[in-house]
Amino acid sequence: MSITGTMYRGLSGLNASGASIQVTGDNIANVNTVGHRASRAQFEDVLNRSIMGVGQLGGGVRMAKIEKMFHQGAIVDSPRSSDMAINGRGFFVLRGNHNGVDGSYYSRAGQFKLDDNGLLSNMQGLRVQGYSADANGVISTQLGDLQLDQNIPPNPTSQVSMEIAFDGNPQGALVPGGFVLGTPATTTFQQELTVYDSMGTAHQVQMHFTRIDQTNWEWNMVGNGTEMDPQVAGQVVLDSGTVVFNTDGTLNTSTQAGNAMDFLGATANQTVDFDFTGSGQSSRSTGANAPNQTDVIGITNNGYSSGSFVDIGLEADGTIVGRYDNGRSLTIGRMALADFRSEDGLESVGGTMFTANFKSGDALIGFAGTGGRGMIRGNALEQSNVDLSNEFVRMITDQRAYQATAKTITTADELLVETVNLKR
Repeated sequence: MSITGTMYRGLSGLNASGASIQVTGDNIANVNTVGHRASRAQFEDVLNRSIMGVGQLGGGVRMAKIEKMFHQGAIVDSPRSSDMAINGRGFFVLRGNHNGVDGSYYSRAGQFKLDDNGLLSNMQGLRVQGYSADANGVISTQLGDLQLDQNIPPNPTSQVSMEIAFDGNPQGALVPGGFVLGTPATTTFQQELTVYDSMGTAHQVQMHFTRIDQTNWEWNMVGNGTEMDPQVAGQVVLDSGTVVFNTDGTLNTSTQAGNAMDFLGATANQTVDFDFTGSGQSSRSTGANAPNQTDVIGITNNGYSSGSFVDIGLEADGTIVGRYDNGRSLTIGRMALADFRSEDGLESVGGTMFTANFKSGDALIGFAGTGGRGMIRGNALEQSNVDLSNEFVRMITDQRAYQATAKTITTADELLVETVNLKR
């Protein structure tokens, strides 16, 4: 082995240590980059030649690979509702143009925003991909852009679920003659209710409940007559029915006349179905409440006025819930997550984004919490997974390795000087 060869082997060590320091420096520089994946330099020895009867002579070292580390980073809370973090495996799916190349990209960085078109996008303007929902909240199976700032049209009231605990005093006042409009004494209990027409206009009506006998109640929905006909002044009965209980206070039956309403400027013949059983579930309506006390346990109204988009909320399975200024919250989509056969094979393209290739395999795209994919946290961000203390230790060892390798070169240089001086 020549002395000059020793110097070149030392040079390979200097290059390897220098490259490792570059990787460490990049990790430290990105310690606060959201979604950044740390890197690790991998090296391998170089075989120069085999010497018969002696062994194998090494040719130094070279960098084999810069490996991305995909372990979980710390998740911290964020005040922005559009910030998201993946807890577990998976990547957000992005579409758009990056560095002049249009295509699909994958990232752990969940710093998202609404762009000028109301689409959910990342900081570089690439569109976040997911599954949109229809007006009934049914999630589509077609992957695409997520349009979030959609306003919602009004929905006329067509069904009201009302659960009431009626006065259970067997000696309570009875009104055998039933309800008489304009006669307060014929109303045992009254409840305010809002009815929305097809234009989203809210109409305030009153539900009058009248106790006919020990187990039978009559109800009447009363509204303003001028809201349907300017020539009709005062209050009118819009609909009516009965609620009948068993002797033990459990609900027996309920009836309804089913009258239609024609609010001015709205679709004619609007009807409202009343359900006193709690939307078909186990009824909490009872005729055996505390004596002289009638309470509304719950009211559900399927009508609402038009609403403008305000904000979003995110569930752990990636379901996006839109919040609107009319108080409604509706499912408007679901985030998509991608997983890969080999995360190590992904190619980094900058901007905390990756592209798929032959080594990584095709993206396996689906819902969060399925197929081994992690869950998604809203109002949160995943920090860089760089371990700063580990990087400093690695920097020290790289520095010492560089110094030791440099010493090899200076030693070989001294030997070369001695060789040159042999002729003196």
